[in-house]
Amino acid sequence: MRAKEYIEMNKSSIQYLDDIKRVVADLMLLRKDKEATDKYYNDYLLSDWRFSVFQKELHSFQLDTNNQLQEPVLEKFDGEIPHTEAPAFRCQLFEVIKADASFGYLFYQLGVEKNKKSAFHKSKPIQCVPDDNAIVRAIQRYRDDYPKKSLDEFLDDNFNYEQYSFLTENNIFSEDTANLLLYFNTTHLIYDKIRCLKNKLSEVNLYCKQFEFSNEVYKYWVFSFIIQMIDEFEKQDKQLERCKNEVYKIIRPIEEMLYPNELGLETQDNADTDFSQRTFKVTTDVMMLLLKKSGICSTSDDKAKMARLISYLTGFSVERIRQRLSNTDELTSRHKDEVDTVNKILKDLNFDVSIRYNKKR
Repeated sequence: MRAKEYIEMNKSSIQYLDDIKRVVADLMLLRKDKEATDKYYNDYLLSDWRFSVFQKELHSFQLDTNNQLQEPVLEKFDGEIPHTEAPAFRCQLFEVIKADASFGYLFYQLGVEKNKKSAFHKSKPIQCVPDDNAIVRAIQRYRDDYPKKSLDEFLDDNFNYEQYSFLTENNIFSEDTANLLLYFNTTHLIYDKIRCLKNKLSEVNLYCKQFEFSNEVYKYWVFSFIIQMIDEFEKQDKQLERCKNEVYKIIRPIEEMLYPNELGLETQDNADTDFSQRTFKVTTDVMMLLLKKSGICSTSDDKAKMARLISYLTGFSVERIRQRLSNTDELTSRHKDEVDTVNKILKDLNFDVSIRYNKKR
């Protein structure tokens, strides 16, 4: 569990809540930098250690009858945790970040202290040696390394670059660096907030509906990308699966307004404008089934390539297809005739696969 999600879920019982939030926010910016994390830890979280050293030095100074020692000065930092509270604060901070793999360097510092002071952990020490690669992978998965000041920082990531290419190649957004930077900062902000609120669907709904956008087109492409992020990085999280469905409900009316015929972003000369949503869903599901049968995996990169292939063959929008690959809308009894026809063809071709529909709907 990410530290920010832990805070949101347990904020009523967390000691030093405001300072915990502040320190976590500060250290999130330093997660890839061990030296910077260690310096922050020493400066702001170890005031009790400095105070203890100061007391010893002051005592020695007071006993120095020959005036050979210089009077010690207690070093302080603005924003440090007071020395009377620092030990308890570090214990609370450990609970907050211990399951967040992106805080590996901080976890090491806090874990070493527990191993030294706890009788239990002296016999069963916490395994806290940081793994640089694991920290980077966690940050990439969590998508909470924002805001960024440069678009290039976002595009140094295959998943983001794929979206950037799609938006610019299809003239959805111009290659306006400032606008694209705002787009990626906005998508990551909302995605982060949804995960913090994921156990409160009504709050997720309210947050998403009240978020202000410059226009409906922008709103659609922000939320559609968030759906892709949930599907790519947190597809095992049942609560986020529900959140994804709620987000899709919000953009579905916009989707129907923007692309009423389920076609590509630009009408193709040979496109059949009579394609219905039913045909779109069944066609996409069948082609995905056949591609998976051919051994194509459902990674982000493969999904993007499969969406482009299906789009080229059918004329359906790439983004619509990507949405279909991500959402969990079942085929229903309305699709029965088409499903039966497709399954008969698959059987005649000796394909040991079939598509299904929910007979109760």
